[in-house]
Amino acid sequence: AQYHQTLLQIPQMYQLDTPFVNVIKEAISLCVRPVSTHVLPPAGPLDDARKAQLKTLLQQLKLC
Repeated sequence: AQYHQTLLQIPQMYQLDTPFVNVIKEAISLCVRPVSTHVLPPAGPLDDARKAQLKTLLQQLKLC
């Protein structure tokens, strides 16, 4: 049940930017995994405010 509740919260990440591939790459990077966060257009890098939101969400979900 706990994992199900965590999974229900993950779609909040998708709302941070469109397309959300940059959000996923930032999440992986924030979780101390060596991955480039460079993305091709039309995606762009996340701004500092969205990175902070993502980091907060990942910490709340205990994913990082």
